[in-house]
Amino acid sequence: MIILTIAIILMALGIWGLLFQRNMLKLVFAFNIFETGLNLLIVSVGFIKGKTAPILDLELLRKNPLPHVVDPLPSVLVLTSIVIGVVITAVMLVFVVLYYRKTGSLELPEEGI
Repeated sequence: MIILTIAIILMALGIWGLLFQRNMLKLVFAFNIFETGLNLLIVSVGFIKGKTAPILDLELLRKNPLPHVVDPLPSVLVLTSIVIGVVITAVMLVFVVLYYRKTGSLELPEEGI
């Protein structure tokens, strides 16, 4: 339950940063905080106490695996999300550097770019 609460707090903090920050680096950090909260939420929803991952106990899988293992789909989604998040962060940081070279500032204007 505490992990679920932490995930929701991280997501709320990330959304707040995306909505109210004007510094481009802070926006990148806010996106990463939101993404971390979302990944934590997915993992916490996919966890079932007393069950194991489907790849850890091969003897158990040979008998009757369904009552003893969790669904691997949330873990796969989180791994994919981490890879996509790293790529998006790298692209955002490239845009931050290009914007800084063009304007000399990391602050976004109030009226838009």
